[in-house]
Amino acid sequence: MNNTKLRAHHIGCLTSDMQSSIAAYRKLGFQNISEVTFVSSQKVKVCFVEIKQGFYLELVEISETNHALQKIFKSNNPYYHVGYLVDGIDVCIADLELEGYHIVSQFDSEAFDGKRCAFMYSPEMHLIELIEE
Repeated sequence: MNNTKLRAHHIGCLTSDMQSSIAAYRKLGFQNISEVTFVSSQKVKVCFVEIKQGFYLELVEISETNHALQKIFKSNNPYYHVGYLVDGIDVCIADLELEGYHIVSQFDSEAFDGKRCAFMYSPEMHLIELIEE
């Protein structure tokens, strides 16, 4: 990949109960936890638990109407994507498409102050999220 520089930001983890998950991580000693934000385009509530300086666990509470994430959650695999910060999301998407990745969705995310984001599948069907800085 010529122009793409991915910087790890978070691992996405599904939950059925945001407040219970937040309480569990607080009990483990994690105190740097963001406010809960609703991401309308994805129909999810999210918050970020800093697990290492600058790296987060994104707790994702899914709505009953988000059938794709409900299916993933029911498969007992709550850790479902890795998020990366990128400069120039369009160039990054183009570079990744040349490597065999394909777009799942693009959206502006309330969780990142309206910044552009995209979900992509790798050739191995690993889901990544790109967040434009």
